[in-house]
Amino acid sequence: MRYDIFDSNESVVVPVGFVTDFASAPQALWSFGLSPHGRYSRAAVIHDFLYWAQICTREQADNIMLLAMMESGVNSKEQFLFYRGVDFGGNPSWKENKDDRAKGLPRVVPVQYRYNIPHNATWDEWEQVLVRNNVKDPIFPTTAGYCRLGTDEYVAQKMKDMEEECKMGLNPSFCL
Repeated sequence: MRYDIFDSNESVVVPVGFVTDFASAPQALWSFGLSPHGRYSRAAVIHDFLYWAQICTREQADNIMLLAMMESGVNSKEQFLFYRGVDFGGNPSWKENKDDRAKGLPRVVPVQYRYNIPHNATWDEWEQVLVRNNVKDPIFPTTAGYCRLGTDEYVAQKMKDMEEECKMGLNPSFCL
């Protein structure tokens, strides 16, 4: 998956075979429309990848998710809820991902393993199959130009731009 960030000429590329849980919305919120899948799914996959690869800081990863939600037409209420969720609750996942990567656990399933996954296998079970077969993730870069777009200043400017578009009736999906 490729995410081109607004008009910046910067892209986040999530490798094919990357394992995601999409939006980590608690089941109690599903009845309110905040399930793991929705208009925000692309942003959730990008966020999961950035948390796994840790190319950017955690704050930058959270902000890039917010940018992706804006561009995906996610309404401002859902943006707020998901952003606050990762802002307040994302640190344990960030640390766990760092530890799992240090252990050499894979999160990108190579093509030769993608089509013979048993239909009833959990990720934990399949991850152990990959580990037993010495499967490693590709080497991720240690930095990327798109990380700078995850600064509070850039996000604030894009929020302001989107709010102006909303007032002019140009981006109704963003508006509440």
